[in-house]
Amino acid sequence: MRLAYASEAESRIDRINRKSHKLEARLTEEGGKPKWMRWRTFEGICARLEAAEHAWGALVLAQCPSIAAHL
Repeated sequence: MRLAYASEAESRIDRINRKSHKLEARLTEEGGKPKWMRWRTFEGICARLEAAEHAWGALVLAQCPSIAAHL
């Protein structure tokens, strides 16, 4: 019997949510740069967070065409 990782059963939206939460955990509670983090790293995390948010929004709109029709 082969056991699977929980992440293998996740949907695309769940994977994007998990990725976003992981990236947010690297920032301060207010979403700012921690004292020890380099600016280049912080900017990269912010860019990846923004990309994940756009991907999440696109997936939600694709799954709910009635919402997209009202936009």
